[in-house]
Amino acid sequence: MSSERLRVKLLRGGMDEDKAMEMDRSKLLEMVAITMISEQLMEATQVPLLTDETGSVAFEVGSVALRMKELGAKEKRGKEGRMRASERVETNGT
Repeated sequence: MSSERLRVKLLRGGMDEDKAMEMDRSKLLEMVAITMISEQLMEATQVPLLTDETGSVAFEVGSVALRMKELGAKEKRGKEGRMRASERVETNGT
């Protein structure tokens, strides 16, 4: 990426134009990297946190594992129910 394009990225990010124009290429690269990391961190803070049934934030691995187990059991029950319904249709249809 050219130095000019790096400056444009920084200007779009809100940097003062005079400050951006004074920077050499290595400083421009450093500042663009910092800007990109900051943007990624801001995006990451927008991701909703996992919550448990009470609405509390679930930080513990155990609570996530428990939720996964519950979902697996629910999925299994759904599959079993669909299989029984399918068997009834086959039995009644013949």
